[in-house]
Amino acid sequence: MGTFNVHVSIGHPAGGDLFPVSAMVDTGATHSMMPESLLARLRIAPVRTSQYSIADGSTVEYGVADARFGVGDEIRYCPVIFGPENEFLLGATTLEIFELVVDPMGERLVPADKLTRLEPFRRRGFRMADGTRAEYGVGEARFRIDGYEQTCPVIFGPEDRYLLGATTLENFDLVVDPTRPNPRLIPAADLDL
Repeated sequence: MGTFNVHVSIGHPAGGDLFPVSAMVDTGATHSMMPESLLARLRIAPVRTSQYSIADGSTVEYGVADARFGVGDEIRYCPVIFGPENEFLLGATTLEIFELVVDPMGERLVPADKLTRLEPFRRRGFRMADGTRAEYGVGEARFRIDGYEQTCPVIFGPEDRYLLGATTLENFDLVVDPTRPNPRLIPAADLDL
């Protein structure tokens, strides 16, 4: 799934104006992150610190507080991480609080009830293994593997056909263990090449 930005607003939890920002949607981030300098201008102070693992595997400590977020016409209270300059991220907790999910094909946020009905967002043509073409609906679904959850693209294919695709494995950072006679998923980091 590619990255995309959405227009949101953020403000002090006690009230006042909301400040508009463009934030990158990051479903891999637990909480939303905004620059510490912006949060200071909004008079939001950290109420605690937490440690977070980042992409390179290291651990960093950031301040955390609650803020008012505006997405569309809705306003909700969400945790926010005090991040570095130019880090405007909309994380999974904020999406869950707003009951939004990612439409990875349309690069937009959609109401979660659209996901629970498991309806395709659009139709798309696919080339089949035998060389023929078929058209199927494309949408998204929430997958849970080993206690972790991710929203992943899904193809509405033929009845009784369930396949776990490469994008889903990639989102969970999993690979098929080629050393075992029975296929088993393992963390990509555990694969010895």
